[in-house]
Amino acid sequence: MSKLSDSKQFVEKNVGSFGVVGPGLIGGSIAKDLRTNFPEHPIYAIGDPTQDTDDAVNSGVINELVSVREIPRDVNLIIISTPLRVIARAAEEIARQRYDGSGKRYVMDVGSTKQDVSSAFSELTDGSVEFIPTHPMSGTEFTGFRHSRKGLFLNQAWVICPHQNNTERGVLMARELVTSIGARAMVMDAESHDRRASLVSHTIITLSNLLFDFVRRRDPEALDMAGSGFVSTTRHASGNPDLYESILRDNGPAVQENIDAFAEYLRERRVTELDYDFFKGNKDERDQLVHKRGGTTSSQG
Repeated sequence: MSKLSDSKQFVEKNVGSFGVVGPGLIGGSIAKDLRTNFPEHPIYAIGDPTQDTDDAVNSGVINELVSVREIPRDVNLIIISTPLRVIARAAEEIARQRYDGSGKRYVMDVGSTKQDVSSAFSELTDGSVEFIPTHPMSGTEFTGFRHSRKGLFLNQAWVICPHQNNTERGVLMARELVTSIGARAMVMDAESHDRRASLVSHTIITLSNLLFDFVRRRDPEALDMAGSGFVSTTRHASGNPDLYESILRDNGPAVQENIDAFAEYLRERRVTELDYDFFKGNKDERDQLVHKRGGTTSSQG
């Protein structure tokens, strides 16, 4: 039996119903994967009515919208997919509701930075509700349930960052959940996550925006002839400003350190000296990375 099948069996056996706080791009994509893989399990949106909750319920992906005070007893796995700045508040609201169901209720977040969330989650975790910090390394520049899609996390890393009050069972629950929808579970401490995410995610987001800003300032008319390469490289400039501001508020020093190091790297490299071996080496390494993720490679102007 495959690991995916094993994980699905574990979730089917141990989860009564699912809850999603914030069924937007990420929360909605998770809900769509859960609906596909666990069609018999109810999925509730938790919180106040929004366009996303309306769209999610009307689509049939979400069974029902309930308030935090009305979470059904059999909802023992909740995913918080709200903006970074309100994750802790959402967790506090859940913690205040006494959980008297069988076993324990597990609550995961999907925020882009983990140190502050981990600290808050550690304080909120008790014998009846366990909060587990996580971060799926996947997304798009779009927002909202209408842009969510099945398979968004397939073969993508999903990092779990246990805090001092997490249990082996709680970490296992998170691992099996993310594996059951096709992601690659990784476990590391929150500090390591934020440092590494600053390199492969937060700095990329920032550089994408800086590059777009640089070109439009240097020669705005050049944008009229920009091809797909420029569009794909700067796609994050079309992303969520609220998310990006929150990321830099939480992880800005690490991003600045990376950009300073990158600036020094650029000063040391002379583009007239970049040769075939440089480009071939990058191509081989990146092709391997993309194929690991189940994707395809292409070169565009």
